[in-house]
Amino acid sequence: GDAQESRGLGDVYKRQSLGLVFSLVYHSFNGIRHLAWDFGYGFELKSVYLSGGIVFLLSIVVTLLIVVRAWL
Repeated sequence: GDAQESRGLGDVYKRQSLGLVFSLVYHSFNGIRHLAWDFGYGFELKSVYLSGGIVFLLSIVVTLLIVVRAWL
């Protein structure tokens, strides 16, 4: 019925908000990473891979913290 359709629509909005928040958080953290590069830090290949992994994992954690807080 209507309640089930409404719940399904809420799930769609939650998935979309998750994607939007992740995109914004990832972009922000990657911007900080690029600022470090602008100042000449982190150009070694090992550092590039490490900072990329840190940005990705940090983005996941912060995204989950934001959306869980927003959804509760």
